[in-house]
Amino acid sequence: MKIKELASTLGEQPKSIRSYLRRTHPRPVDKSNQPWEDLSPEVCKETSNYFHILREQQPKERAKEKHLRKAKEKAQGKPKIKMSKEERIKLELEGRIDLNTGELLSDE
Repeated sequence: MKIKELASTLGEQPKSIRSYLRRTHPRPVDKSNQPWEDLSPEVCKETSNYFHILREQQPKERAKEKHLRKAKEKAQGKPKIKMSKEERIKLELEGRIDLNTGELLSDE
């Protein structure tokens, strides 16, 4: 199976598949910068399993990170201010926002 076919069956980008294969199945130097040959059924199955597991874990990890971030903001007592990019740039130019933390320095 070719990488494009595998990517389309998994719903992933071919670039992601190639990146994973480079990490897990490095090729000899003379084959680098060459198209990947037909993938063996074992490699296809291993790659499919990896991306299925990855897809299952991501929503849980994102939810956990969001929960931790909100708990940290609540503990600090400083909720994150939502503003447009234009508003943020204006406040940065006026020196009314901390560039490191993104916190508003004054309530003018």
